[in-house]
Amino acid sequence: MVAALQFRGVAITQPARCEIATTFVRIFATGQHFEGQFSPCDRKNPQPMSDLWLRALRLQMSGCRDNRCAVIGWIAALPPATRKRKTGKLFIGGTRTERATLMNNDFSTIGSDPAVLGGTPVFAEKVPIVRPVLPKFDALADDMAEIVGSGMVTKGKHLRALEQAAAEHLQVRHAVAVSSCTSGLMLTYQALGLTGDVVVPSFTFMATVSSMIWAGLRPVFADVDYGTTNLDPRRAEDAITPNTSAIVAVHNFGNPADIAALKDLAERRGLKLIFDAAHGFGCRYEGTPVGGQADAHVYSLSPTKLVIAAEGGIVATNDDALAEHIRIGREYGMSDYDSRFAGLNSRMSEFSALLGCRSLALLEPGILRRQEVSEIFRRELGDLPGIDFQAVRPVDRCSYKDFSITVVESAFGLSRDQLRAAMEAENIDTRRYYTPPVHRQQAYREFAPAEESLSNTNVLSQRCLSLPIWSRMDDEVVLGICQAVRRIHGSIGKVAAAIR
Repeated sequence: MVAALQFRGVAITQPARCEIATTFVRIFATGQHFEGQFSPCDRKNPQPMSDLWLRALRLQMSGCRDNRCAVIGWIAALPPATRKRKTGKLFIGGTRTERATLMNNDFSTIGSDPAVLGGTPVFAEKVPIVRPVLPKFDALADDMAEIVGSGMVTKGKHLRALEQAAAEHLQVRHAVAVSSCTSGLMLTYQALGLTGDVVVPSFTFMATVSSMIWAGLRPVFADVDYGTTNLDPRRAEDAITPNTSAIVAVHNFGNPADIAALKDLAERRGLKLIFDAAHGFGCRYEGTPVGGQADAHVYSLSPTKLVIAAEGGIVATNDDALAEHIRIGREYGMSDYDSRFAGLNSRMSEFSALLGCRSLALLEPGILRRQEVSEIFRRELGDLPGIDFQAVRPVDRCSYKDFSITVVESAFGLSRDQLRAAMEAENIDTRRYYTPPVHRQQAYREFAPAEESLSNTNVLSQRCLSLPIWSRMDDEVVLGICQAVRRIHGSIGKVAAAIR
């Protein structure tokens, strides 16, 4: 393909005809061609640039998908006046020096050998698994000073503001702020009067289950669907015992669970239904925010999440009695210095509530960016054998709190752990969520069922690898990660021999 462009009448030019100045350019265009044309300096005699010259500029050209194309690379002689402007579907901006602190983007010096084989790492500095997006301090300073000056550091107006904003966002009657998602789960299990057995996935973070143990419950593990990684309603029904009082499901990595099927199962069997929605802010189930579709959804506001309160949680429900129990329970179960029941100190500070409220206002742009990042990952890695992605229904929206791939060793040529080690050499942080799964962890092995009943859980725990993703991740970082995976795969035999 011959790409061409003129930007607002200013030619982006060939180095043979013009003075060279390296500037980063991102071009987004619709269709199977690019709008405009590249031309030499003489705009009176424009000529399309050749594919050879584009390669000389070391452009990374990504394939077109769903009528969208992206080109990322280094361009010569872009006048400063045209930088950081937007028009139509074109965007040009950001000098190389602004990007250089993170990436070794000069692909001529990187070469084709993966870093684990002695090549130059794709990234000069570590790319973290997550980079929290927080409000500017200036936007918090006045309210922070007011909190300190008033001495009202808990149970104040910022707590009320957060709870109101969260309830409106989640479309529920009650959003009760607590000190953590874990304490929120503990209080929810208590408030619903759960006893005996609770059906729960093992492919989840340990707090889903640890809170059950604190509440005196017995976890009964059920398998997940391999594609969605969420609790399989059929396996959940198989796990129900005569002593079962509830089902606890998870919106894993921000992918909405099969709420309708789980609600139907809970109603048929007379069980409570709770969702560990630690990853849930930003999720939409059939167009509606997750939150009001069960007895309760319990969210996390910790630093790895999309809404951050430093530490904290939200219990969302339409059940008035449950909400009242949580409010009293977070204050030791105390009312007029008389304990109605044994509660917790699970209050959220005003500082955390203020941060959480401001963070919630940043959620939607972050979600939209994560959708774009996930599309790039899927497009750039989707043709590699043995790499697959979490299945998200078209009618739902995943928050992509994490972006996880599965690595099938027999097809890809490396195990998940070998790929992870090679990515570490490229300065790319990854996570093995969830290895080991909960039923194989020391504290919970006594509750483990027969291994064959959790076949998908066990396979996923060996194959899943979470790649870095955050709400303001630049395209060049995403593509750098993809480039690292691709060049590792391009040297499979040598990498496998180097990492045993």
